[in-house]
Amino acid sequence: MKKFILKAFIILAPLCLSAAQLSAMNLATTTTITAPEGPSQDQINIAMAAAKKGDIKGLSYFVRRYPNFWQYRDTIDGATLTHKAAGHGQLDALRYLLGVDHEGRSLRMRNDNNDRPIDMARQFNRNNVEAYLTTFQTQHGIPL
Repeated sequence: MKKFILKAFIILAPLCLSAAQLSAMNLATTTTITAPEGPSQDQINIAMAAAKKGDIKGLSYFVRRYPNFWQYRDTIDGATLTHKAAGHGQLDALRYLLGVDHEGRSLRMRNDNNDRPIDMARQFNRNNVEAYLTTFQTQHGIPL
């Protein structure tokens, strides 16, 4: 409730107060831009399910809201979205994720078992995913 009242005051204050009054209150000269909060655990779980199913629409919604998606992990095994897509053989979802992860950071990350996404593909016999990741990592200079 306090946040609502503060927001309403900030929006309505310029209509009621002069510039000098606003300046004295430090509202006219200060702009506060807050970064979007991180996703909730429920949102992360939904994104993980989307990666497992290959739901690119669901992944794109999550990635648009949280551009640093690669850092969020599953609480069960510490896996990232890339781990989930690779382990479940979701090549199109993996291509999408790597297309928005321009530096390949998600391919370097390890889960709680010290596995990278390529290791997940090997472990679950996702040969097409493993071949794709091998080529991708070689082309982008990411250690295998």
